[in-house]
Amino acid sequence: MIKRGMFLVISVIAVFVLLIVYWQIYDWETTVIGTRENVLSSWHYELNEIDSEKAIFSYGVTLYNDSNEPKFVRAIQPSYKNEIKIIEHDNAITVSKELQPNEKCKIGWEIVVDTKEITELNVKTVKNILKSVTVSMDNSNYTYYQN
Repeated sequence: MIKRGMFLVISVIAVFVLLIVYWQIYDWETTVIGTRENVLSSWHYELNEIDSEKAIFSYGVTLYNDSNEPKFVRAIQPSYKNEIKIIEHDNAITVSKELQPNEKCKIGWEIVVDTKEITELNVKTVKNILKSVTVSMDNSNYTYYQN
């Protein structure tokens, strides 16, 4: 009976550890599938630098052309939540790149946020500030919302 109980406890702990490891990996790069076309294939987040007054966060997306024809990516426009004071950011990031069929392209940018009111900065905080990204391609705009 003790061996069964011990086995059950060890199994539960192993499953818990595996879930934590999966959750940590999943947080770094979340796969997103668009409704019409798979244009934005992943998000990327990173806390670059922090001091007593500000932090620099890096964001990025990987764009993917899953069609059989080239697509011209004009720009991407990130949208942020109002929960944290953003000191500096670009309203739009110019891409101006033609993606060939099955080609991937990584786009990155940074924002500066006020850290005076933030008690704990981590990857989850970086992820939660970004609300959505709108990708302008050819004559269409695709908006992808953060999970």
